[in-house]
Amino acid sequence: MLIYFLLFLLHLILVYAGQIPVHPIFSPCNFPSPIKDPTVHKTVCHTIPRLPFVCDLHHQLAYTNTHAIEKAYSRYKSVFTEGNTSTLAVIIVKQLEQPVEANDVMTKREYACLFDTTCQQIDGDVITGMAGNVRMFLKVYAWKVFERWFRHSPPEECGKANLLALLVLDGVVNDARKIPYVRLHAPTKEFTDNLSNIQAEVTNALLQGWPLAKSCGRFGR
Repeated sequence: MLIYFLLFLLHLILVYAGQIPVHPIFSPCNFPSPIKDPTVHKTVCHTIPRLPFVCDLHHQLAYTNTHAIEKAYSRYKSVFTEGNTSTLAVIIVKQLEQPVEANDVMTKREYACLFDTTCQQIDGDVITGMAGNVRMFLKVYAWKVFERWFRHSPPEECGKANLLALLVLDGVVNDARKIPYVRLHAPTKEFTDNLSNIQAEVTNALLQGWPLAKSCGRFGR
């Protein structure tokens, strides 16, 4: 049931997303974190009061009716909160920008956090993939924003049951295809066993126009 809620929620966000210019574009290491950069986060994320877990960077949900999303979230709110803190983050952006070459990853300050090895190390293949492979880039992007978003700094926090969903509606800069991407990141087995299926379902629904919300509508009742 929880899996279908995530599918329903992400599909609704994709359906209601608008058409707004893409700027600003942040690297994974300077994306405004509610913990590390609370003032900037509040300024640029345009969080909807009833959906505090959403960072709508490019106003994709502005001037839209979010009632269905709010209703679906309220049903499962207890699953995605710990005390007064949300364990779910949904980041919606129009586009992201990959590093031009692997050397950029190694030398530019905006990628320095990739070498923070508190929870997981990156290797040469990952560094190369950041520049040459869109899916690797998005995997690392979601992973590092996740760590900064939920502040997984002490090693004992690395396995906390949090979940980050990254929705890139128009793909990466300089890719004329504007392919949408959905990337989910969670450190616990509770979620990781199903992440690939959820990502594929939501992406296919967006690409094919499949009425996913209708088939999952019972979760909004």
